[in-house]
Amino acid sequence: MSFQQFVRPQCHEFDVHFHFTQYALKPYFALDSVRKDHNGWNTSGKPTANFNLDGDRWAASFDYQHQPILPPDPSVAPNYGLETVPLFRVHFVARDSLYDNERADRSA
Repeated sequence: MSFQQFVRPQCHEFDVHFHFTQYALKPYFALDSVRKDHNGWNTSGKPTANFNLDGDRWAASFDYQHQPILPPDPSVAPNYGLETVPLFRVHFVARDSLYDNERADRSA
């Protein structure tokens, strides 16, 4: 695993970037299956979960957006068919005394 710090995040924020080495594309396919299998995007909203980790309580919500991929030069790859790729976002919030009971991506 490699790590490169580009900015100094504040105590309440961080970015996670998967580098597919040990588990190959399994993390990607796991997130993509959540995107595909959740039937409530239009009715109940984003998938959410509550969990405990090392004695701390957390709330999480899952979201994604499609990122356009510019195709290469058509003369080089005439059958190029990939148009977008989902960019996954998993929001976490601590369920401590400051928690406002909002979904993780909306919580203050």
